[in-house]
Amino acid sequence: MRHFEQEQWADFSRGIHSEENVRAAMAQHLERGCEECTGTFGVWNSVQKKANNEKSYTPPADLVRQAKAMAVLLASKPKTSVVAQLAQLVFDSFTQPLTAGVRGATMNDRQLLYRAGNVAIDLRVEVKPGEVPVFLFGQILQEGQTGRGEQLVEVSLMEGTQTLGHTTTNELGEFEMHVPVLPGLVLSLQQRSGKNILIPLSAVEARGRAKNSD
Repeated sequence: MRHFEQEQWADFSRGIHSEENVRAAMAQHLERGCEECTGTFGVWNSVQKKANNEKSYTPPADLVRQAKAMAVLLASKPKTSVVAQLAQLVFDSFTQPLTAGVRGATMNDRQLLYRAGNVAIDLRVEVKPGEVPVFLFGQILQEGQTGRGEQLVEVSLMEGTQTLGHTTTNELGEFEMHVPVLPGLVLSLQQRSGKNILIPLSAVEARGRAKNSD
């Protein structure tokens, strides 16, 4: 039994084969039950469907705002400065199942853990009743060095290139600040070594979702 080439099945799945007689022959080939070609066609047909779905995909608005904010902040850095590093989220208390019977005030707090190289950043976002800004408490630690915090880290709350707040970590690597509920906020952690760590504060935007989940 004659088999058709990969390129032909790719065209067949997209309906763009230029020779009608070849296309008809391929359709008949599938009807005869050739397992090899049926499998090949299935692969290319799946690729085509995924490509069509990709055209209609729209990223979430909050991620778009975060990406734009990060791009503005990175572009504003002098060329001579150390390249900024984006911290990776490794734990989010919002993704953890609730303990049975626990509701209410506990849902107003969010615990997050980020990593950037050998640096761990522990953040707690608190919503206090009657306050529009949220309270942000953080601690910056060197991994593998229990209890040793990074002191004198310059912590800045950024909206694009605008600084909305600034503080410095204490001898335990701790800092705190009030954060407005705005889209696209970024936390900039400037270490004494010159290394800059960036953390998108999507947790602040999620404040309303936490309160409404009661």
